[in-house]
Amino acid sequence: MTHSCFCAVQRPADHPARPADFQPLDTFWQHRGYHKCADLTTTFSWKEVGESEESAKPMTFWMKALT
Repeated sequence: MTHSCFCAVQRPADHPARPADFQPLDTFWQHRGYHKCADLTTTFSWKEVGESEESAKPMTFWMKALT
């Protein structure tokens, strides 16, 4: 195994589920050696609280090389 990867949902700044005191975790992950792969994205569908049916959510990948 040479790399570790995860993906996280991307929400707009005005998303109703975003807490007023929201702090992005980008710095947290960067300090752990991950970098955001802006050109590597996907979508994942689920039914969010308040939605009547599933909808696709954009997901961004983070990756780091393992030593």
